[in-house]
Amino acid sequence: MKRIGESLLLLFLALASSGAHCSEPGNAPSAELVELSTQWMDSMLRHDKARLEALMAPGFVLHTAHPDYPETSRERWLDNLFNHLRIDEWEQTNISAHTYGDVGVVTSAYRWSGSMYEQPFDAKGHCTDVWQLRDQQWQVVSRSCMEY
Repeated sequence: MKRIGESLLLLFLALASSGAHCSEPGNAPSAELVELSTQWMDSMLRHDKARLEALMAPGFVLHTAHPDYPETSRERWLDNLFNHLRIDEWEQTNISAHTYGDVGVVTSAYRWSGSMYEQPFDAKGHCTDVWQLRDQQWQVVSRSCMEY
């Protein structure tokens, strides 16, 4: 939790020092991030490794409130997806995106079910994804999820 707080603090400091501002609703970068978020999850469901690797930054990290798995690296996330996770159902709703210069924040609600390491799950919650514009291309650098 401390790392998430530190990461958010650094993000806000970077935004404040850059003079970045929030995009207006309907802004092209925000609409693009909504589309990219949808493509990211569609690529997850299709197991499209090439597209996942293009959308996910090399340093991507998944943050959760789970005490045993507070952080998952990109490599581990991909390994889990391709080797240990079975997704029976995935639904992502209420997707909202805002850009702040070369940083984008996408929030959404989710519900999914399946099994991980052959243990069934059925969960829902909220996600916050942080995207960064790198070489004219958006990549997701982190996802923070909280089940409810």
